[in-house]
Amino acid sequence: MWISLGTSLLAVTAAVSILTYYYVGYSRMIDERLQGPVFPNVSQVYAAPERLQIGEPASAAGVIAHLRTAGFGDRQDVPKGRYEAVRNGVRIYPGSDSYFSGEPAELHITDGKLSSIVSLRDQFARNEYFLEPQLITNLFDSSREKRRLVKFSDLPKHLVDALLAIEDRRFFEHSGIDYLRLMKAAYIDIRTGSYRQGASTITQQLARMLFLTRESSLRRKVAEAMVAFQLEHRLSKEEIFENYCNTVYLGQRGSFSIQGMGEASQAYFRKDVRDLTLPEAALLAGIIQSPNRYSPYRHPDAALKRRNQVLSAMIDIKAIPQSEFDEAAQAPLGVAPSYAVASEAPYFIDLVKDQLLDRFSEEELTSESYRIYTTLDLRLQRAAVEAVRIGVEELDKRLDALRRPRSRASQDPDAPPPVRPEIALVAIDVHTGAVKALIGGRDYGVSQLNRALALRQPGSVFKPFVYAAALTAYQNGLSDHPWTPISKILDEPTTFEFADQPPYQPANFGHQYYGEVTLRDALTRSLNVA
Repeated sequence: MWISLGTSLLAVTAAVSILTYYYVGYSRMIDERLQGPVFPNVSQVYAAPERLQIGEPASAAGVIAHLRTAGFGDRQDVPKGRYEAVRNGVRIYPGSDSYFSGEPAELHITDGKLSSIVSLRDQFARNEYFLEPQLITNLFDSSREKRRLVKFSDLPKHLVDALLAIEDRRFFEHSGIDYLRLMKAAYIDIRTGSYRQGASTITQQLARMLFLTRESSLRRKVAEAMVAFQLEHRLSKEEIFENYCNTVYLGQRGSFSIQGMGEASQAYFRKDVRDLTLPEAALLAGIIQSPNRYSPYRHPDAALKRRNQVLSAMIDIKAIPQSEFDEAAQAPLGVAPSYAVASEAPYFIDLVKDQLLDRFSEEELTSESYRIYTTLDLRLQRAAVEAVRIGVEELDKRLDALRRPRSRASQDPDAPPPVRPEIALVAIDVHTGAVKALIGGRDYGVSQLNRALALRQPGSVFKPFVYAAALTAYQNGLSDHPWTPISKILDEPTTFEFADQPPYQPANFGHQYYGEVTLRDALTRSLNVA
């Protein structure tokens, strides 16, 4: 008996010692992580300021939406600045963190157009006003994670309620572990033999995401509980919830992983997290369990069912009334088109990062919180994305129509899918050379090769520039002879002699020559010799 008791005491002592050892070890690890910022101080890339001019189409709602996306709010304590909706317009008060010097102004909008701009500093009228540059993206490291940090105060109530309803209903009551939920999950697992009931609290999930791995083992579960207890003692509930919302994985967008609610609201809905509607918040909360299975792009039916499951859970905790559930459950998913990722100008961002790496190290760019202001015009970029989408769809249809007779003739079931043509687009300010929009391919998620920068022979695409130079040479004082579209030139076999190079004899397509032709005909026929 004494031997058995001694053995038991020894086992208990050993277990306590081991637990204490790991507890102290995890305590140090947590202290080190929480001493500085929880998330890297990554640099941020901004678009060019948006210029508003008298007489341009405008709306108060559009201006406010831009300002909110740029970080403005309707409270005094927002560092970027605040806005105030007034009759027929908007008042703008740039803050200490604004890109501009801080001139407040009132914009008046009449019949859908900007009718006047009045400085609130001197009450004089202005002809134009620049809105705060919008964040395009955070710079990423080799992990290719994209994250927009949010504060607990930024989270709309229905998003908080949705997360609590589906992930951790007793979050504000338990101390890191929900024993009631744990026992219920264990009972269901034992009864069904499925072992699929999750019982991790939001605190435990945060512990796993920040400090542990996803390994499914008893050791990891014990470590998760230890870290959760310590997080509850070091952080307030609001801080834990905020960190969770900035950490949780919410799927892929192209070649990037979406981390946190701030990035997810932009990726899925193209809006600030503060502006999420009830059904949008419910969808994001539902995606957390399995971002791939509930992807609204790949599995819209499953995503819709999951969203409504979250809404139903919100009724269970009395977060919303039945009337709000009925309205939200009937709403479409409403996610941004999958091609909208190009609006974030990923090829342009790669170009910017390559230029930055000539001056800064990767570590500096992902730890020093630089603000990088660029020339990108988001309105032009979105227009470019839409133009490319329409053009590519039309080209694909034409090519498919040309291929169809041949494919019917071959009828080869093992034939590879047809190769799709690529595309590139660059919009440049002709006065400054600033790049205003850039698309380097049809799908950044498939290929990150920037075809706008790839070195290729221009071929006949360059001919209009040569003709344009000739047509303007006389008026620019570069030629004694004026050239017009009806000026005559000779199209015949010609050999060009060079001092240090072998002779060059270009030829027209099909070796056809037309003799004397007009400039217009030469360009229309794309003649090489004329």
